[in-house]
Amino acid sequence: MVIFEGSLSHKAFHSKMDKTYLAEHEPLVFGYAKAAAMVLFGYFVVKLVGVAAGNHWHLLGTPYGIWFLVEVLGFVALPCFLFTIGSRDQNLGLIKFTAALSVIGIVLNRLNVSIIAFNWQKPLCERYIPSWMEVMLSIFMVTCLMLVFRFIVTRMPVFYEHPDFKEKHH
Repeated sequence: MVIFEGSLSHKAFHSKMDKTYLAEHEPLVFGYAKAAAMVLFGYFVVKLVGVAAGNHWHLLGTPYGIWFLVEVLGFVALPCFLFTIGSRDQNLGLIKFTAALSVIGIVLNRLNVSIIAFNWQKPLCERYIPSWMEVMLSIFMVTCLMLVFRFIVTRMPVFYEHPDFKEKHH
């Protein structure tokens, strides 16, 4: 998420960034990519151990098991591999793509846990589905947070050092 949000901020507020911030951006992204690969590998192992510990291998052939495999292989193992390759090859484009893929995976996981697979034994008509008002409220809150972030970044020295205090930071 940090790589994804940082990439969006880097693109949107590039003109507000000083030379120091711009010079440190790429090495920081490569470091985050290495960390993300390690975290995703650990998460993948935890998911695998969870299936093995419960001896639930037979469930992987069911529709929900296939959905689980899509989530774990497509949005955990694949990003882990791509972060590793991107970090090794110093490929910033691949890392940014993989960060977006990982964010999609996080959203998919949250939907799986809270809506799709929650109470999976109940019939579809009895499962919780958020109303349009809940969806709109979520979109509204995210939009408000983005506007507050934009307001702060454009009016305060977030991406650059304030000229009056440069000597105090070194």
